[in-house]
Amino acid sequence: MAVLRNRMSRTEEIEEKPIVNGVTGVTFSEEDSLGVISISGTIDDTNVEDVTESAIKIIEDENMRGLVFDAKDVRYISRAGITMFAKLNLKAGEYEKSYQIINLRADIAKVFQMIGYAAAFSITVMEEEA
Repeated sequence: MAVLRNRMSRTEEIEEKPIVNGVTGVTFSEEDSLGVISISGTIDDTNVEDVTESAIKIIEDENMRGLVFDAKDVRYISRAGITMFAKLNLKAGEYEKSYQIINLRADIAKVFQMIGYAAAFSITVMEEEA
């Protein structure tokens, strides 16, 4: 699986087709050099290895200054998924890259908080719709 690179001056979606089970796409922004992985559905044993592989390629890319997971459409994260986020946070630290999880549902963010991961890296909770 190849991580696609977009050399445009603004953020732009790269094809809205799944690159791995449960991952809807990868977006790159040349302006701020952040790799964004948008995930939908579940993060579990069926897709955690592929998601990890894509994320590591972004972290190790010397042209990228960080990685953002957009979890807006994530309904469930298994233990394997939570472990993946923690390992990727450590990997990003090794490369001195920023690492964020954004738009995480409040109920899932609460699990991260209960196990102490919320303090370890940047998590932005999705605001509930009125």
